[in-house]
Amino acid sequence: MTDIVKYMMKHMILTSTKKSIRSQVVEYYRRKIKSGELPAGSVLPSAQQLAEELGTAETNIHHAMTTLVREGLISRRPRTGSVVIEQPERITGAAIYLDHLHLRRGESFTYPFIDALKKSFAKHGITPHVVYAFDPEQGMRDLKRLAEQQVIQGCIFRSIGAADYENICKLPIVCCGMSSMRIPGAAYFFNENLVRRSFEALQMSGCRTFGVIGAFSFDEKNSRFTELLLHHAAEYGLRIRDEWKYTKDRIHGNRPVVDMKEFGYTAMETFWKMKKRPEGLLVYSDDLSSGITLSLYQNRIQVPEDVRLVIHRTVESREICPFPCIFVESSIAEMAEILVKNLRSLYAGKKIIPHQPGCEIAR
Repeated sequence: MTDIVKYMMKHMILTSTKKSIRSQVVEYYRRKIKSGELPAGSVLPSAQQLAEELGTAETNIHHAMTTLVREGLISRRPRTGSVVIEQPERITGAAIYLDHLHLRRGESFTYPFIDALKKSFAKHGITPHVVYAFDPEQGMRDLKRLAEQQVIQGCIFRSIGAADYENICKLPIVCCGMSSMRIPGAAYFFNENLVRRSFEALQMSGCRTFGVIGAFSFDEKNSRFTELLLHHAAEYGLRIRDEWKYTKDRIHGNRPVVDMKEFGYTAMETFWKMKKRPEGLLVYSDDLSSGITLSLYQNRIQVPEDVRLVIHRTVESREICPFPCIFVESSIAEMAEILVKNLRSLYAGKKIIPHQPGCEIAR
């Protein structure tokens, strides 16, 4: 009995999974080769042997081996069979994947983020390949093509959501990116560092109550950022009401926020019309500033007399608000360095030590 059959029987894969035998064979050998358990020169069992032991058609095994050949993991040699070939010791090419939502937004963050990643890649001799995924399905096909051609060995995603992660896991390369999900190699600006600096800024301005404006989901059960906000609010002696949470899920439901200026404008209008308003507002992030500024002007809202603003921005964008507010700043360059380091560690099979970008109050 071959190792692959023992593995599948142990994990009850043959009977319990919805995946095809072909996919299981590919995933099994891909993992073994990438991890180094099957070094270069190792000979895989013949298609006939695997087919008999797995109780499947020999054509399924041939298709699986063809996939492994396309991914540059094995080669087929006459009279020898399928042989594991030498794998690159390091990443030589990596993709930067920009999803359709952020391309539609045209946010000021995206292109500095690309530049920062390119600079970080250059330090390590990695050639970048930017994938503009205006069509998500085509974007994933482009990634697979680059991987199969051995142009890339990894990919950094601008954003990874729950809906994306399943497809990302199917890619034959290592991946990481910006995400609030607890997944290997992920990093996020909306972390504990940002929360603490935000509340310190609120305290500096004398606030006891606060509201939140952000194009993210204020999911109290599944969001780590929401969990941090609520936990540290109590620690800093700050109060928030349910109606003071102007976030994507509460306004748009599952629909994404495309027009950040409109979202910021509508949020400020909503807060201004409230009978009971918070003393301070946390704004995540600076893409919302122009809409908020317009509302402040039109309604003749005095800052900080009527409301105190704490706005998150990146050092590189340096978004300006014409009203006296406090900025808390993160660095795109630092985020890029973290993600590239994580990608290289994933490829090398090293354990990733969780590290999130820092955040400081602008002076």
